[in-house]
This record gives sequence, C-alpha cells and structure tokens, in this order.
Amino acid sequence: MKTNALTSRASRQALRSQHPEEIEPTNSASGTAVSHDDIATRAYYSYMSKGSQSGFEDRDWLDAEAEIRTDRRLSEAFDIGKIA
Repeated sequence: MKTNALTSRASRQALRSQHPEEIEPTNSASGTAVSHDDIATRAYYSYMSKGSQSGFEDRDWLDAEAEIRTDRRLSEAFDIGKIA
C-alpha cells in the first residue's frame, strides 16, 4: 500500500514537472495551505463523475488541486473587492 502511495506521488510530481504552468505553490495568497483531505475529496468526486473509471488518478488529483486553488483565488478576490 505504501508503495502505491509513493508511486502515485512520484507520478503527480512528474506530471507537475511536465505542466508547471498549471501548478502554483501549495499556499494561496492568504497563506492558507491546500489540505490533502480537500484535494482527495475533490479528486474522488471527479473519479465518481467519470463513472469510477480507473487510470486517471493522477490527473484527477492535479485537477482537484488546481480547482481548489482557483476557487480560493476567486473567493479572495471577491472578499477584497477586486471582482465585483
């Protein structure tokens, strides 16, 4: 089980290096870290919405991570009045 987690982590890191423009630092502008549980939950819902098809775990993870960061950036922008 631990090997799968390490392999999956290595795969995500490899995807990040291939697509660095899609990935931001772990912390948002407000300094709030994106939690592993938040990403896992979002990735799980993505997996379920695709009919539970395996083989997309790494892409689902990276998409979930990017979606959460985008949501937080938009929320922060609304909060400080940058977006009306």
